[in-house]
Amino acid sequence: FIEWTLTDERGNPKSYILKNQFAVLDMLRNNNWERPIYFAVTTGPDSYMGLQQHFRLEGLAYRLVPMRYSENDNPNMFGGVAKDIMYDNVMNKWHWGGMDNLEDGVYMDENNRRMVTNFRLQMANLADEFLKDGDANRALDIFDKILTVMPEENVPYSRVLLSVQSGLLELSSTVAGPGLTTYELSDERRARAKSLGKDLTRRLYDLQADDLNYYHSLNRSQFEAVKRDRQIAKQIAELMVQTVGIYLPDDSLSSELSRELDALQEMIQTSERAFYDLGSYDF
Repeated sequence: FIEWTLTDERGNPKSYILKNQFAVLDMLRNNNWERPIYFAVTTGPDSYMGLQQHFRLEGLAYRLVPMRYSENDNPNMFGGVAKDIMYDNVMNKWHWGGMDNLEDGVYMDENNRRMVTNFRLQMANLADEFLKDGDANRALDIFDKILTVMPEENVPYSRVLLSVQSGLLELSSTVAGPGLTTYELSDERRARAKSLGKDLTRRLYDLQADDLNYYHSLNRSQFEAVKRDRQIAKQIAELMVQTVGIYLPDDSLSSELSRELDALQEMIQTSERAFYDLGSYDF
């Protein structure tokens, strides 16, 4: 038996019910737990009707279960995760539709790319849950799978991979300190995490640097129009430098990116001064 309040996407009690919500309520009332009920991860909170704390992630869908999970601190998911079930689904049952084919390539249109974002996001959520449990090997399996079956050549990288990047660097780290965890991995597996993490860090930084150089080549009105994009790109570039500095402080990549970030910030300041320092005027 589940007792809950029907809410909108902001968690506020609803003052009305739509026909599609009546259909779901009728299904819940009469199903009697005889068949599983799933909600797609892509439909959004408004379709979940306040049931999120009774969700269990099993792949690209949440299963409604007769238990209540505590509030999830991950803003990208609700409820709990059926880690064993989802791991088996991801590693053994999912098929990738050719997007893992580097030899022949495959065209991914915008709709397919958005779906791949969901693949990457939900798989990263699963890997994060393994990290919380200290299961480093299965976390690495998932991170590796994300980058192998959804390569950049077929599906461009985006900031949804930030948790993958930080997770890989965390797995590769042997640095001891407050708030840092050293995971149990074989030397070979740790080296694999380090290689993947460094490559992804380098690539994500380069993408942001390329974007920032482009944004600062625009004219004044165009430059203002991409203000939020500029801020995000700069934040991600800084985050790449910070994470590699935390987890791999002695690696050459750390000093390399720090130098590049200093040069990038100098370019940004010079460009912005050119826009906003209008000089003196005679009246």
